[in-house]
Amino acid sequence: MGSRINGQIKRENKKDTFYSSLEEWEAETFPKLTKKRERKLLERKPDSLGVAIANEILSEIRVELSKPC
Repeated sequence: MGSRINGQIKRENKKDTFYSSLEEWEAETFPKLTKKRERKLLERKPDSLGVAIANEILSEIRVELSKPC
């Protein structure tokens, strides 16, 4: 009986992992690839490149500082 309940829970978890788009799936599955793709798109826009890179660096610093020691 316990294995039957576990099987139902596993099926429910699979239903919860439905993604609304391919981009969302890629972001969850390959986060580095999506960042690389975003960086390439920013390189095509030289006006906003410096600001975008600075914002990205600051957000990464904030994440690193918020991690527990």
